[in-house]
Amino acid sequence: ANLSFISRIHMPGNQLNGHISPEIGRLTHLRYLNLSVNALSGEIPETLSSCSRLETINLYSNSIEGKIPPSLAHCSFLQQIILSSNHIHGSIPSEIGLLPNLSALFIPNNELTGTIPPLLGSSKTLVWVNLQNNSLVGEIPPSLFNSSTITYIDLSQNGLSGTIPPFSKTSLVLRYLCLTNNYISGEIPNSIDNILSLSKLMLSGNNLEGTIPESLGKLSNLQLLDLSYNNLS
Repeated sequence: ANLSFISRIHMPGNQLNGHISPEIGRLTHLRYLNLSVNALSGEIPETLSSCSRLETINLYSNSIEGKIPPSLAHCSFLQQIILSSNHIHGSIPSEIGLLPNLSALFIPNNELTGTIPPLLGSSKTLVWVNLQNNSLVGEIPPSLFNSSTITYIDLSQNGLSGTIPPFSKTSLVLRYLCLTNNYISGEIPNSIDNILSLSKLMLSGNNLEGTIPESLGKLSNLQLLDLSYNNLS
């Protein structure tokens, strides 16, 4: 905490353990924090939000517990939140969707609960969303599929239900969509032909029914299509 002008902490792949000290909040010039692939435990300190210049948080592959602090929304320069492979509980704070520069949200392989905040789809900068292998429930917010910036969505291995929201012509940049192993029902929307950029579509392991829409034939960039383990007829 005495290194008040430090802007970058890069310590991945070591054997660091214990908690992240709340004193980290005194590093008001910190822009980059990478403590991935260690043995850190405890919660993400609320004081991290005092690092108002922070652009990247990478805590991938630790034993971090607790919740994602909603106060991270105060870090207006934040571009990447990478919390993959931890033990983080609780819901995704809606405030995260208001971050004006956020481009990557990676929180797979955790214990997230609750629903996906619709505000994520309202972001004007978000590009990558990976929430795979959590305990998220409820329906997929239509705003997530109507984004004009998101190119990558992985919501597989959760408890999501409801139907696949329709795709508008604003979602022209989506290339990767994986909803595998959820409880999604209903039909594959014909509006899927609006996302001509789509190259990988994985919908296996759900409760989809009805016929395979002919509109899929318009996806000239499609390289991988997996509709297995559904009730399609």
